[in-house]
Amino acid sequence: MLVSVDVGYGYTKAVADTGRRAWFPSVVAQGPGFGRLASSIGVAGPGHEVTVRQADGTESRFLVGEAALLSNGVRSWDLTSSGRRDYGRLVLSALGVLGVAQPETADVDLALGLPLFAFFQADERRRLQQQLAGQRAWIQVGRDGGGYVHIRDVKVYAQAVGAYVTAAGDGASATQGPVGLIDVGYRTTDYLLLNLTPVGPVPDEARSGSADGGVGTAIEGVARSVSEETGVLVPDSMVESALGASGALMVKGRRYDVRDMMTRELEGLGARLVDQIRRAWDDRLDFLDALFVAGGGGQAMFPQLKALHPSATLLDDPIFANARGFLSLAQSERQA
Repeated sequence: MLVSVDVGYGYTKAVADTGRRAWFPSVVAQGPGFGRLASSIGVAGPGHEVTVRQADGTESRFLVGEAALLSNGVRSWDLTSSGRRDYGRLVLSALGVLGVAQPETADVDLALGLPLFAFFQADERRRLQQQLAGQRAWIQVGRDGGGYVHIRDVKVYAQAVGAYVTAAGDGASATQGPVGLIDVGYRTTDYLLLNLTPVGPVPDEARSGSADGGVGTAIEGVARSVSEETGVLVPDSMVESALGASGALMVKGRRYDVRDMMTRELEGLGARLVDQIRRAWDDRLDFLDALFVAGGGGQAMFPQLKALHPSATLLDDPIFANARGFLSLAQSERQA
């Protein structure tokens, strides 16, 4: 089986060649009795409880996604994917949520992605492959029966390139000149410039890279503003949860409209990203044939980023654009 997993700083997205998908916050935490109180009042708890048993017999049980956020889990912020403490557990959790694990062991080929600043480092690509390739584990999600997986092979791609491949496959990039792509994540924003040549689109590495900033930066800004006004330390996770629910956060008896605050933070962040990308693309920006915006934060940031170019387009299904592209790239390599 071929599975693509896009382990972002904010959210993990996964797509299998069977068509199944998974999506959850990239948060892992320890927590007791997950879902028991929720089930006692007739509802299902959010997120997942995952059990992983490695080949050496080591077993760990943890919460993933929304359940981990509610248990005060914190996202790993390490700049290198191989150094992120929860990277492997997030990948295995995605395989479990997708239902990949089988009683008789499922052989899995993985397609993964790295932000551009990390992808340009050959050692980082190699360490990520070595961390996961050959791994065998038993995975159980919730109360299902669980099963075994064997990660047979690992391919590593550049994140924004995955989104471009998705755009091309969807017919969005029928272009005749340079193409720009902006992939907005939770912590970083990748920008990719491709020049069309007789042999096809070729990335312009000198004008492609990663900017430090994403929707998580805006969430941090909202939490900081409320904290400064109230004198209460507001966790980013509480702001994130409020944004996904009513849009309001109650602190010391006062209601804060964090949705409006988030809009203002995104406007400021968008202006900074636009300036940085303009500097990077410099003399090429006016000659772009198309500009595509993707990523989990693409929709939120599109009102600001569309100021870069009149042809700016938000890709359909922007959250899964990279994961779908990695899958397509891996499938093409199989057929070559």
